Amino acid sequence: MKTITVFSQIIFTLLIFNLECYPQKHKVLELPEIIKKQLPKNFELLDIVSGDLNKNEKKDYLIALKSSNITTNDLRPLYVFVDNNLFCVNQYAIGSIDCGGMYPDCYKSMAIKNEYFSIEFYGGSGNNKWLHIVTFKYDKIKNELFLTRYSEAGSKTYGIDYNYNKADSFVTSKDFGIITFKDYNYNNDYFNSKIK
Repeated sequence: MKTITVFSQIIFTLLIFNLECYPQKHKVLELPEIIKKQLPKNFELLDIVSGDLNKNEKKDYLIALKSSNITTNDLRPLYVFVDNNLFCVNQYAIGSIDCGGMYPDCYKSMAIKNEYFSIEFYGGSGNNKWLHIVTFKYDKIKNELFLTRYSEAGSKTYGIDYNYNKADSFVTSKDFGIITFKDYNYNNDYFNSKIK
C-alpha cells in the first residue's frame, strides 16, 4: 500500500511539473491563404497572433514557427506580416526549445497592441525563475521595426510563477542603442551589452 502511495505522489508531481512546464498557451487563428503560401513547408506553427501594427485598421500577423523535425538547437523563426505581405523575418527572435533551463521551452507568448508587439519568455528552476519581455515598435516613417524595451523579472522578485507579468527592471533604446527587429537576437544580453 505504501508503494502505491509513493508511486501516486511521483505521478502527481510529474503531472504538475509537466503542466507548469508546458501550459496550454496558444490559440490558433485561421491564416489567410495568401500568407500560408509565403511560409516555408518544413515548419509547423508554434504560435500566431494578429493585431494592427501599422494602424491602418487591417490585420497584421506575427507567426512563430518551429521545425517539423525538432532538435534542441533548431531555430524557431518569427515572421511579421503587414497587410498580408511578408514584412520581415528573424531567425533568432525566439530561443531554441531548450532555452528555459529546467523549464525547457522558455517561449511564453506574443502580443500586438497598436504599433507595438511584445514577445514573452519564462524559464529558470525552483524559485529562481525569470521572465523576459521584449518589445518592438513599428516606425511608419522609416518603415521598420525597432527594439524599444527589454524588460525582466526574477532578479529582484523571488519565486515568480508562469502568470507573473510585471517587470522588475528594464532597458530601452537609450541604453542599448538602435536595434532593428532583423538584428535582434534572443541570445544577446541587452542589459549588460554595449550594443549601439
